[in-house]
Amino acid sequence: MRMDNWYVLHVRTGQEMGVAEAVRKLPGAAALVPSVILTERRDGKREECSRLLYPGYVFAQTERLNAQRYYDFKRIDGVLRLLGLDDGDIPRCVPESEMQTVMNITGDTQTVGISHGIKDAGGRIKIIDGPLKSLQGHITRIDTRQQRATVRLSLMGHSQIVSVALITSSPTEPEAE
Repeated sequence: MRMDNWYVLHVRTGQEMGVAEAVRKLPGAAALVPSVILTERRDGKREECSRLLYPGYVFAQTERLNAQRYYDFKRIDGVLRLLGLDDGDIPRCVPESEMQTVMNITGDTQTVGISHGIKDAGGRIKIIDGPLKSLQGHITRIDTRQQRATVRLSLMGHSQIVSVALITSSPTEPEAE
């Protein structure tokens, strides 16, 4: 996918997938709803589940945002607004660097997978693979018990906190299950 001409649609929570499907039906438009795989504990067992990376938002790509396309997006049931500048309602494109980050961590699947890290003798964790490897400078907190890392990402210039799965192990211990 190209990195240019992406816009963020603010939508009613829970309607992200329906809005994305409606965007995809528009000629010359594409949609992206990034998700993240997390591990959760239920009944004493860990299982993987999928959650939205940015609940309430859908990324929409169009060749050019003219008045017609703007109203095509606004007419979709569930769309509240297109994100724009802080000082007005003028929609603007997602900066290419921010879109590049989203595309890098989601890959072709549009899903942020599970990262793996190794804890050294000093208690520091080094990410060895997964989407967090490219985001090590953005990690704000690691919870080894819940197998999650909290990451600070930027969306339209505003800081967003997201959780990403991170399985850690010590070099002398087998990998956590």
